Amino acid sequence: MVSYRNDQEAPNSDDRRSMLGQTEWLDVEAALDYAREQGAQGFVLVGWSMGASIALLLARSSKHRDLILGLCLVAPVTDWRSTIIAGGRSARLPAVLIRLAMHVLADSSLRRTIQLKETIDLHALDWIRNGSDLRIPTLVLHSAGDKSVPIELSRKFSEAHKDTVELVELPATPHTLEWNRDRELWESALAQWLSRRTD
Repeated sequence: MVSYRNDQEAPNSDDRRSMLGQTEWLDVEAALDYAREQGAQGFVLVGWSMGASIALLLARSSKHRDLILGLCLVAPVTDWRSTIIAGGRSARLPAVLIRLAMHVLADSSLRRTIQLKETIDLHALDWIRNGSDLRIPTLVLHSAGDKSVPIELSRKFSEAHKDTVELVELPATPHTLEWNRDRELWESALAQWLSRRTD
């Protein structure tokens, strides 16, 4: 179990701001360094929500990426733009305000207004339109009841990566509670997928 900056079990960054995985992945990279030093020869990364985004960034940028045997992504954020838009609509924010928020994240001058140390590259965090480098077998577990990260994003992600991504849709439940809603289906889907990775 790996903690990363600004979560409840790890130190805060200087600005105490989430970078949507863009910098947090480096903390998980340090954990992979440690695991390698202890003799680990391969990894299967499991991440929920933003943790899934972090796992995808590791698949792209980690020096250990050749040792990553698979990814299991639960209720994954595979496109931050669409996730922010969905969250804004759910909160009944005006569309212009949602667009402004995304502009602030990406603008080198405006990001200072929300005390971000660097801009956030939403394009690089879009695995539906900009994830052609994903080559690692990936299991996605997601629920149609997720109102925070719409399951439609996982469907599009799976469609965009037919050769590597398998999507298992679970019964309706809130964000990241798929295991709580149907433990048997969640665990059997993961066990079968892992079995195929090791055969």
